[in-house]
Amino acid sequence: MPATLRHAHSAQIHPAPTTLTRSARDPDAADNAVEVICPATAEQLPVLRAIATSIALRADADLDLVADLRLAVDEACTALVRAAGSGEPLHCRFIQHPDAVEVVVAAWAPQPSPAEDELGILLLSSLTDHIATETQAVDDGFELRTSLLMKVHPEGTRS
Repeated sequence: MPATLRHAHSAQIHPAPTTLTRSARDPDAADNAVEVICPATAEQLPVLRAIATSIALRADADLDLVADLRLAVDEACTALVRAAGSGEPLHCRFIQHPDAVEVVVAAWAPQPSPAEDELGILLLSSLTDHIATETQAVDDGFELRTSLLMKVHPEGTRS
């Protein structure tokens, strides 16, 4: 069953590229983006982890960073899957930059996100170089968005 957007908020939910790093403003970044819209269900998490792995490997990240990105994507997506409205899609945008991988995930929810899971935020903060969460009111609910950025070549290790 393919995911479809609800008419009332179909124009609002769209993970847009952020300007987290200098490379994120690179005009070629759109050429290195993969966007996935899938049902907001736990069954989709392995697919999203696999896409994150592929993009991190393509960016020449070491295996430890690949594992960290997989875990971060899983944590961010799981939180949105839990909060998303029944039958709603999960929007994921994976962007490969020359020195980083950026992931933006968003979902529609009937109510604002419950109090943030402190352990989840702590985990995401320890795995990534930057994390941002947003809740924005839309016509008939809320758009929940999480943005992650992970440098694939930490200072001094780029070859």
